[in-house]
This record gives sequence, structure tokens and C-alpha cells, in this order.
Amino acid sequence: MALGNICFLFFTALVAVNIIFADDSLLSDADQIDLTESVSRQTRQALTPCNYTATPGSYCASCRQAVRCLRNGNGIVRRCGGFLPYCNGGRCSFTAGPACNGTTTG
Repeated sequence: MALGNICFLFFTALVAVNIIFADDSLLSDADQIDLTESVSRQTRQALTPCNYTATPGSYCASCRQAVRCLRNGNGIVRRCGGFLPYCNGGRCSFTAGPACNGTTTG
């Protein structure tokens, strides 16, 4: 029981420290950053034109880029990285998709 309480307190302290430092990193460049989104999310996304009637939803633009095509003809390009470095089926994935090796796999 005491071990459970110690673990709970430890993880609560980790979460509190994470929240404190995450807020400080966002406020350092307040003029250039929209505070509603994280810095990593903003640097990993861009807009591109797409054809919603031909490719609705998500698809892979390359081995490491996923695109979500919206109804208004704009696509949100997301660079995959970190634990999910590859695009597979229009989403960032741990496993490489067909766009990474040039062949289709079943």
C-alpha cells in the first residue's frame, strides 16, 4: 500500500514538472507562436492544395509525409517523425508503408 502511494506521488510530481516546463517553452517566442498549439505540432504541419473528389481523407505524399485532404481543397501535410517516422495508409506509423520501398505489399 505504501509503495502504491509513493508511486502515485512520484508520477504526480512528474506530471506537474512537465506542465510547468511545457508552458515556459511556449511563452519564450510568444510573438511567433500560436499558443493554442504546441511548437512541435506547428513545425511538423503545412498546407498544400489537394483534390478532395479524387483523394478524400488521408493519403501518403511520401515515405515520411502524410496528407489529410479537406473538403475545401486544402490538404494538411504532416511530417512523420519520432516514434512514428513513416507514412502508412495516410497516417504516421511505426512501420514503413508502400511509399517507402516503392512496391506494394499486401
